[in-house]
Amino acid sequence: MLLGIDVGGTFTDGVLYEGGKILKTVKSPTKDDNLQESILNVLDGLLQGRKGEEITRIVLSTTLVTNLLATGGGDKAALVLIPGPGLNLRRLQFFPDAYIIRGATDFRGRVIEPLDIGQVKRVGKEIADAGIRKVAVVGKFSQRNSSQERQVAEILQEEHPHMEVVRGFEVSGQLNFLRRAVTAYYTAVTKKAWAGFAAGIQKALTQRGITAAVDILKADGGTMPLAVSLQHPCETVFSGPAASVMGALGLTLDCRTSVVVDIGGTTTDLALILEGKPLHASRGALMGGRYSHVRSFAVRSLPLGGDSAVRWEEGGLTVGPDRLAPAACFGGPVATPTDAVNFLGGGKLGDLSLSRQALEKISRPAGLTPAELAQKIVRQVIGKLEASVNDMFTTWEQEPAYKIWEIINKRKVTPDRVVGI
Repeated sequence: MLLGIDVGGTFTDGVLYEGGKILKTVKSPTKDDNLQESILNVLDGLLQGRKGEEITRIVLSTTLVTNLLATGGGDKAALVLIPGPGLNLRRLQFFPDAYIIRGATDFRGRVIEPLDIGQVKRVGKEIADAGIRKVAVVGKFSQRNSSQERQVAEILQEEHPHMEVVRGFEVSGQLNFLRRAVTAYYTAVTKKAWAGFAAGIQKALTQRGITAAVDILKADGGTMPLAVSLQHPCETVFSGPAASVMGALGLTLDCRTSVVVDIGGTTTDLALILEGKPLHASRGALMGGRYSHVRSFAVRSLPLGGDSAVRWEEGGLTVGPDRLAPAACFGGPVATPTDAVNFLGGGKLGDLSLSRQALEKISRPAGLTPAELAQKIVRQVIGKLEASVNDMFTTWEQEPAYKIWEIINKRKVTPDRVVGI
């Protein structure tokens, strides 16, 4: 039996699958402050009446790293760069605790300038005095010759044994110094939190008698073993949107072009499937507003979902971008798009009277009936989604695969359908 769990911003969903058939599904509210518990609640629901040893594989997608980056969480980290000659050093000050040291390796992997050992020790002391315990060391062309990165890491750890150092060549072997620096930095930021999450999951699985392989869904739709993810936590960023794309592929199974719209409780994920193949982000995943070496689908997450808070402010209606709680029909404190759809659709979700009450609180001061307000909410959500999809096409048009498709086919990309998840 195969077991899959997807952690969303509002709900965590799980499915038990065997022999081409879905045996069981479970949906449980996501606890943002404890994603591990959210996963285990779903896991226990799926395992009811079954033995852990029956499970042969587990695949997880989680928003842990995404949430850390979005909220500025994780560990405070320093970035030590060995750029060598030829770069504008001001371009390298893209993180608050970035240090540039002397030393250089050329594109053939030859050391053309030795490290200044004294400078390395002074930088290490400055980092330690600032109370920083996580450090990423990245040298230009370290994928050709990693000796200077190794040497800096050794000095820092000899001088300050409490420091944990991430070396850029271990994170990525691809060209592009700046993207490797971004990837290494965020690896240092998220590594401890991810390790704690992974250890908790592994312990819980062991307690339940599950010995199956555990894989984590990556941003490009592939998977990696849980053990490997300990060294590459940033590969899991956007695993939620990646799950949406893979789900859409499973639903369509053809070579048509589709826009994927996954409306969750907190966010809406957008992606493009071009003639049956997901469009990839050629420059890597955006992390902290900067491109990285993390392979990713060309996706976007909008702060708009079924549980987005609805307000009437200064004579106008606003939907989101924040989510305060579940929809009013499920006991939440404010009206949401879910309540609007629930009210207009005859109350198929939760308690219709609670949806009506939440809408009335806003409609009265706005001089509208609950039905008129609900219709305005739905129109605004649709308008935002339409604008975002149009905006995404402007971004997608810059991707090489998109341009090549148009050249080969001698026509503009026109979606055949929208796939709602």
